[in-house]
Amino acid sequence: CTPITPVHIGSGEMLAPEDYIVRGRKLIRFHAAGVLRALDPGERKKYEDLLDQSRLSPALELLRTKASDPRFHLYSIGIGEGSRHELEGILGRPERSGEVRALPRNPQTQEILLPGSAIKGAIRTALLSTMTGAPAAAAVRREVANQLRGGSRRVTQAARDLETGVFGYPSNRTEWDPGRVLKVGDGSLPPDCARVDQARIHYRHEQDGGSAGKMQMHVERLASRADGGPPPTFRIAITLDTDALRDPRARFSSQVRDLSWDRIRRSALDFFYTGRLTNEWSRFQSLHKTFSAPFLADVAGWIAQRLGEGAILLRVGRHSHFESLSVDELRQSQNRRREPIAE
Repeated sequence: CTPITPVHIGSGEMLAPEDYIVRGRKLIRFHAAGVLRALDPGERKKYEDLLDQSRLSPALELLRTKASDPRFHLYSIGIGEGSRHELEGILGRPERSGEVRALPRNPQTQEILLPGSAIKGAIRTALLSTMTGAPAAAAVRREVANQLRGGSRRVTQAARDLETGVFGYPSNRTEWDPGRVLKVGDGSLPPDCARVDQARIHYRHEQDGGSAGKMQMHVERLASRADGGPPPTFRIAITLDTDALRDPRARFSSQVRDLSWDRIRRSALDFFYTGRLTNEWSRFQSLHKTFSAPFLADVAGWIAQRLGEGAILLRVGRHSHFESLSVDELRQSQNRRREPIAE
């Protein structure tokens, strides 16, 4: 696997100012509990007194100063200019929370984990979209389209009926879900194959541009081809249990029984994500007055070359959720907003 553009996958963990320090162009995450244990009696009393007096900024400054000792450092990663400006002086800016959305990491080694479930979800979405377009799914398409005309209250049920109808299994018999025969392992990258950047929203219409830049969202994200230089690479294992698909005791639909990795790769992944890439390329091009992204041309050429060599394209992580919730407009998010494009 090679990250082509910045990827953030949420872990549910937020780094607060008591978890990191910014030094130059680096964000250093430290072991806060270890720092507290290392305080001598005088420092600990001072720290506790500051907390008792609700003087949180001086208490935090004491903790972060002690954390400069490298023995407390868990990992160090690059930081973009926007995040560095906001986070470096966070103690003097009480209106800023200073939170950073963290990537999933191994708590022992601090290696970055790319969950296999994220990749499996991306494959499943592409497969569902492709199978939805098949003649055998015509009745399901009509039924789901009718449900969506019933308003937002029908969205969840329509999404469920789309999956069970196209994949051919009752909602109460998940053992017949074809996703059960696809196994995807986790990927692992070294701790420093990431950086912190500020997420921004760009709008396609200039009159909406006033909202850009107001969001304070800082995320750890994978280093990528788009950053220039060689991107990190890692391996994952994908297994399709074709014996289970063909077992006469399993009640898979005829479309599902015929699955093979070659069919998934050629008819689903190539078709679905290459099409999404083409659409997004056109959308970003329309932002040329407010958004400059010269790296996109390089990335597009690089992707085309790799796909010609038999590679597959996947989109995973944050800001791909709305994409995953739409299958030819038949599976939608209730609160979907069509205009903003996330950078």
